[in-house]
Amino acid sequence: MHITDEDVDTFIASSDHADSLRTLDTLIRASLPTDTGRVVWRGTLWGGTEQAIIGYGRVTQPRSNGGTVEWFLVGLARQKRNFSLYVNAVDGRQYLGQKYADRLGKVTIGAASIGFTRIENLDLETLRTLLAEAAASSAAPEAPEASVRPARRGTSAGSADTGAGDASELEDLLARVKPRKRVRDARTLLDLYARVTGVEPRVWKGIVAYGSYRYRYDSGHAGEAPAAGFAPRSNATALYLSDGVGAHAELLADLGPHEAKVGCVSIKDLELVDLDVLERLVRSSYEALTGVDVWTGRAREGGAAPGNGA
Repeated sequence: MHITDEDVDTFIASSDHADSLRTLDTLIRASLPTDTGRVVWRGTLWGGTEQAIIGYGRVTQPRSNGGTVEWFLVGLARQKRNFSLYVNAVDGRQYLGQKYADRLGKVTIGAASIGFTRIENLDLETLRTLLAEAAASSAAPEAPEASVRPARRGTSAGSADTGAGDASELEDLLARVKPRKRVRDARTLLDLYARVTGVEPRVWKGIVAYGSYRYRYDSGHAGEAPAAGFAPRSNATALYLSDGVGAHAELLADLGPHEAKVGCVSIKDLELVDLDVLERLVRSSYEALTGVDVWTGRAREGGAAPGNGA
């Protein structure tokens, strides 16, 4: 993504949701230092989604390849179906959105991202407290791979640890997918997984992968793998739940037409399933895997409780 020279007030006024954006913009500016700049960022994020984000302030974030990237402290965007706030600040190793999740109202949390459909669903006083803490924090977030980062060729998050390929491989993968219905479903899933995880996708062994988690089995075998991911195949789209489908029986019962086995859910047509349930399913698995230091359960155990060893 890149910074534009667009006037922020004009950008807000051009939106169909100008009143809500203006309210949020005023609140954000009042909560941050008076000299905090704001600009409009535009570009491709998350493997193909075009984004326009109002960015407030600047942080320097470390990348997995040892480099750094300049990004905003707070971001505000209107998506197709919801608003997104991005807060790239942490308390210890926990993003502030996660820290205040249970006080923010009717929102969805994806690490650095906070999603909500209507401004009335957001607890504005809690948001002010969160933003004040972000303003007081001088440290940019360091891994856990969870901040919203601009997609840049060759620097996909986590590539050094999980064998991820170049970020451009995602479009190459989608270009080879048939039938085209599967590509349509993949585009929908890119948005869904972005909301849930707050990280860029990467291609890992033919899978569109997100984040990472550490695992260790009783046998002593240990390693690191994607915390979420899907693969558009010719006969169906495979969604991977490494904590096991047995841990999500209730959600799967409400999902719609699918096949579930061990750590994989196969869906032939995304238009036939409940996308809200699907998002809750992906979020539940992702948060379970990334919520412990080391995952010791196995998918074939049907959702056995994990350990939390170091």
